[in-house]
Amino acid sequence: MCSALRSGDDGSCEGVRVGARSHMEGRYPLRHALGVSATAFLALVLAGAVTAPRRADAAFPTRNGKIAFGSNRDGNFEIYVMNPDGSGQVNLSNSPADDREPAWSPNGQQIAFTSTRDGNDEIYKMNADGTGQTRLTTDPLRDRNPAWTSDGRIVFDRGAVAPSQCEGLTDLYIMNADGTGVRNLTDNPAAEDCVASGSATGRIAFSSNRGGNILDIYAINPDGGGLVRLTNNPGCGLHPNWAPSSTRIVFSRDATSNCMGDNDLYVMQADGTGQTRLTDTPSRIEFYPAWSPQEDRIAFEGCPSSTWPNCASQIYAISPTGGGEVQLTFAGSNRKPDWQPLAKLDQTIAFDAPAAKTYGDPDFTVSASASSGLPVSFTATGSCTVSGTTVHLTGAGSCTLTASQPGDATYNAATDVSRTFSIARTPCTVPKVVGKKLAAAKVVLARRHCRTGKVSSAYSSKRKGTVAAQSRRAGQVLPAGSKISLVVSRGPRR
Repeated sequence: MCSALRSGDDGSCEGVRVGARSHMEGRYPLRHALGVSATAFLALVLAGAVTAPRRADAAFPTRNGKIAFGSNRDGNFEIYVMNPDGSGQVNLSNSPADDREPAWSPNGQQIAFTSTRDGNDEIYKMNADGTGQTRLTTDPLRDRNPAWTSDGRIVFDRGAVAPSQCEGLTDLYIMNADGTGVRNLTDNPAAEDCVASGSATGRIAFSSNRGGNILDIYAINPDGGGLVRLTNNPGCGLHPNWAPSSTRIVFSRDATSNCMGDNDLYVMQADGTGQTRLTDTPSRIEFYPAWSPQEDRIAFEGCPSSTWPNCASQIYAISPTGGGEVQLTFAGSNRKPDWQPLAKLDQTIAFDAPAAKTYGDPDFTVSASASSGLPVSFTATGSCTVSGTTVHLTGAGSCTLTASQPGDATYNAATDVSRTFSIARTPCTVPKVVGKKLAAAKVVLARRHCRTGKVSSAYSSKRKGTVAAQSRRAGQVLPAGSKISLVVSRGPRR
């Protein structure tokens, strides 16, 4: 079985360099799995039967689009696309050369890929419909495994002419989407760095032997800084692929000390913790997992162990928990799936303005709906507060409620919708203050949102100092702050 190995362009499994060793045995552990001499293995190498690894990338938050992959069903490797359920498989590249290792751009409108059409492995790109095929690199070394960064650049492997791209002092390079500005990203002559994956946050994951193990997974910034080791396992950690949320990474792992065991799929957190096995299939070797943009499926390449190294790999999809596996391809050998992001959909919010209120009214609820069906949240400014959908009035004046929907993997954030309503002062409900002391009467009037008007005095049968008469009858509802004139008794006339 092959672990740090993958299928080659002719249908056989490829070798991935498994350590900085000397001599043929150290550099090409695949020879032992084949059971051939160093001379015979070298002949296979020169014949191109053992070539470089590939991976799945472009994990950017959007809807699930088409799956791009390489297939030799027409006699040579071409770039195909298919629907997420495996239907509608179409040849996009249509070239007599080998075209492979497709990688969707973050906006889902272009595909970067590797091609030998000009005599050497170089990076090309084309539109999503296969038009506009353009060469991006021109170098005597092998340029392979393109992956897009979140800012629209392309990171790729560049290494010596060798059977494996993780062989021959391979480094990661980065360039603009038009092929300009090529720069060595890892620039580590003592190690092999290969098979990158860009994340939505900008971080780039890749495989490397720089830490002493055969291959582990690392992450780095697009400027070459912030290098962090994510795995430290015996054997091989390969083919990292960022989840759309950039919180998790799916990868291939071979736990054997010489990477000659059985590749299975694992998921870990973005910092390398929580490594969890997804597949356990001794009868199949699994490579190059690729998250769906919705983060609800993982596509991958599977090769039957019993037919290696001449196996016909197929594309499968499973859930992120390892269940619900479905085979998507059946014809030929099919390699390195990558999932197309689609542009997010727009959404709008419908929110009717609440009716005018009066301070003192009871709490009330508001509602709004997003065209996406996603939940809407509210904030409040002015003379009110809101908790969930319940509004509480804190005074007279006005209240502005703002409805928001931040979007998700499918929808853009909606434009906020604000609605303002007035809050009238509480009306004056005239109390009965006749018979009360003047001071007490004033307090009661204020509590009923009335003001004390003109105060006069007159002889009355009422007790001296108490209110003998008021200008408005009790129970009348008047505008807030209405004045109520009072007559205070001077006592009976003597």
